[in-house]
Formats: sequence, structure tokens, C-alpha cells
Amino acid sequence: MICNSKGQAYTSSGFKSMWQKAMNKALENDVIQERFTFRGLRPKAASDHDGTKLLAHTDAKITKKYYLRKAIEVTPSR
Repeated sequence: MICNSKGQAYTSSGFKSMWQKAMNKALENDVIQERFTFRGLRPKAASDHDGTKLLAHTDAKITKKYYLRKAIEVTPSR
């Protein structure tokens, strides 16, 4: 659970507001290059690091199928 400074759970709108402020600050300070959702943190972490160990999966196929989301670079056909 993610709590506010008073130790209470965020409301849905409170969390969205906090997340947007954090995203804006990270973009302004060049910490990140593009926005992402809170829900995307787990797949992002799995894609950036050894996801199988990080997510405690026993089979790398699970990690690859559900979590690895890195874009694949392709060359134009013409």
C-alpha cells in the first residue's frame, strides 16, 4: 500500500494527482523521457533488469510472455 504523509491510504483522485505531479517533475528534470503509468512499473522493471529473478518467477518464459515490453528496433523495408 502506498500511504500519504499521514500514513493513510490515498484516495483514487489523490493518488492520480500525486502521480501526475511526480511524472511532471521527473520529465522536467530529465529523469525520464516519456510518461508511464503506475501499473507499468512492474513490467518496466522486468524489462530493464533480469526480470525472472526480480519478479521471483521460476520460469523465464512467464516473465518474457507477460512482462517484457521493450520495443524492438526494425529497419524500414524500403
